[in-house]
Amino acid sequence: MAPKKRGRKKEEAPKEQEVDDSIVPEHSREFYLIQIRDLEGRLARYQQKWDQLQVSEELFRCEYEKMLTDNKEIVAFLKKTLNQRVDEIADLTLQLQNLQQAKDLEKDAFETQLVQLRHEFQETKDQLTSENMLLSGKLAALEEFRLQKDEILAKFAERENQLRKEEEQHKDVIYNLERKAVIDKERMKKDMLHRVNAVAAEFRKVANNQMAETTKRTIRENVAISLQLTKVTEQSLQLIQENDRLKAAHAEAAKQLQLLEQNEKKMVKNSLGHQKMIWMLTEKCKELQSELEEQRKTKAHLAKMQKSSEMLLQQNLVLREELSMLKEDLDQKLAKDHDQLKLLQSEQQRRVNAENLLKHTAQGLKEALAERPLPEEEDRDFDVMFQLRRRNALQGILHFVQRGVARLDAQQGLHPITIESKVVKVTNLSRSFSTEWHTKASRTTSHCNIFQLPKPVHSLPSLESISSTQLVSIRPYSSANESISSWRAENNGQGSPPARSAVHVPAEGGQGSEEVAIRKDLPEIVSHLARQELLSK
Repeated sequence: MAPKKRGRKKEEAPKEQEVDDSIVPEHSREFYLIQIRDLEGRLARYQQKWDQLQVSEELFRCEYEKMLTDNKEIVAFLKKTLNQRVDEIADLTLQLQNLQQAKDLEKDAFETQLVQLRHEFQETKDQLTSENMLLSGKLAALEEFRLQKDEILAKFAERENQLRKEEEQHKDVIYNLERKAVIDKERMKKDMLHRVNAVAAEFRKVANNQMAETTKRTIRENVAISLQLTKVTEQSLQLIQENDRLKAAHAEAAKQLQLLEQNEKKMVKNSLGHQKMIWMLTEKCKELQSELEEQRKTKAHLAKMQKSSEMLLQQNLVLREELSMLKEDLDQKLAKDHDQLKLLQSEQQRRVNAENLLKHTAQGLKEALAERPLPEEEDRDFDVMFQLRRRNALQGILHFVQRGVARLDAQQGLHPITIESKVVKVTNLSRSFSTEWHTKASRTTSHCNIFQLPKPVHSLPSLESISSTQLVSIRPYSSANESISSWRAENNGQGSPPARSAVHVPAEGGQGSEEVAIRKDLPEIVSHLARQELLSK
């Protein structure tokens, strides 16, 4: 925009009317030329600064758009991740609730079943304990009976062996006795025959003398042998009776052994039944222990799931905090970008104000230099009045330009406020831009809120076309009381000399007012700007 204005100025430059050098004094012309060169130099500097600001604005805009795109992508990605995590957490929470309900139901069922089984187990245990005690007593009695039976059987076997030996001995004795008796009988028969023969011989020899004595001796020997045979027979009968008695005792012992074996079989059968019951109870206890172990594993798994859910909740909180921090960073960057844009707009406004100032100054100079004396003012006195009027107009234009340049310099001196400011956190502020972060002013400012400050201004009086009213005033100076002078050129039809009129302009701070003269012999554009300035004040 600025180069086009320069181009139009260059095109309009040849159309200006040539000013007679003899009209303007040499020192005033040099002074104005110096002022014009100074203003042109300022304009060149402002143009260079404007170009730099345009380049920096383009770079800043590219970076700002890139940053906005990146921030949007980051926010979208974080929102997507957060939504996924929220969905996962919701699913896990639902699963956890379902598992918790199932766990509670299973826990209640298992606890009820466990209580019932414990009750049954306790009853069965008590019953089995009592039965075991009875069986232990019976088993002890049976063991004692078994020991007694073993002792009796051992004694019975010993007696049988003894009886068998005695029977064998008795048989041997009987055989020997019978053999001896037969042998003795045969021997006695032989002896008897021999003796009978001998006796017969002796009897025949002795005949009558020895018959009585031999018969008596034979009768006595027969009586002795009969007595011995009777004794042997009695002994044999005693042995037979003892054998019968031992056979009866053996039969009685066999009957008792059979009864004991039957009792032992019954005890073994009962013991097997009790062992089977104990084995069944042991298996049931193992099953209950396995179910209890599974329940513990399920409880541990649920605890792990709960821990993982808590970890996911913590991650979700961390992501939310990161998202809030990123949002805060984004808001700070947006606020900084907004401040940069406001600063750029302020620079643009200052440039426009400077261009307007130069444009109005050039137009006022053209009008002042192009003004010619009226025909009735061509004499010497009126020519002096014309020169004085022109000089006053040029001095007013110069004063106006100096005031505008001073205002531009003052505005330029206020811009480093955002650079010297420090970011602090202020709470309970009624008006803020996007967040609660504000700027604490440096020593040169009394107070400042950067988000309520679109562009800084000062307390110096300014034109409406150069600056506008702001929200917050920054006072780098203690006070600024200046008078505002404006002029207005009015040509009456009678060609009367210009008159002065005083305007009272109130000064800042309510310290009073100064009388400012508005001359009527200045160009119309200058008087119009002065009038606007007075109206704005």
